[in-house]
Amino acid sequence: MKCGEYHISELKINRRLFSCSLRERRIIITNTKSESMLTRSKAEIQDRAILSIKNIKHSLLRMQMIGQSMNQPPEQPLYSAYEAKKRALIPKMLSLLLLAFLFYLGVLVNISLIELDAAQETILKTGALLLLAALIIIGTLLTYLKTRRPYLFYRNRVAHGKETMYYVNITSTSPSVKFFDKIFKTYSIQLGKKFFIRNISETIQLSNYLQKLIEFARKNQ
Repeated sequence: MKCGEYHISELKINRRLFSCSLRERRIIITNTKSESMLTRSKAEIQDRAILSIKNIKHSLLRMQMIGQSMNQPPEQPLYSAYEAKKRALIPKMLSLLLLAFLFYLGVLVNISLIELDAAQETILKTGALLLLAALIIIGTLLTYLKTRRPYLFYRNRVAHGKETMYYVNITSTSPSVKFFDKIFKTYSIQLGKKFFIRNISETIQLSNYLQKLIEFARKNQ
């Protein structure tokens, strides 16, 4: 072999070695990238697993708390008081009858001003009377249902239907007596701006009882 040919073959061998080394480097780089991606994916999977376990624990705790609250018996009131039915119903019916009379009188005046035949007048008058009768019945029924809802006195509050008043927020316990209260021997108490205890019989003394509950609630704040 000549000297020139020897150098050419040596250069080819060196090129092959260099190309092999580049391939090996690329393989190493790809392997390191894949390993880093695997480690990242493993870390993300672990984080997700930890979060899912935490969420499961929180949901289990919530279910336990809900179960405990459902197993607990509802709070029983210390005392309950009802409105006097006569005091609530009779003035309500009188006011509804008065309003119905005025409304029907207005209907009659309007009919007299309009030229109508006898059949049309009869239909209008009958329709007005039926409408007024329905309104009176509905208003009386709603008032009666309201009287069936008691005022419930708990340790820290008084409730009437969906309305609630805490004892610490009560501004006054003095009873007020109006015209119909004198007739039916009842009274009312305004505990706050929007909360009233209405139409309570005089035989039930709530003022002193409320005052004791207020003092007890303020001591245990």
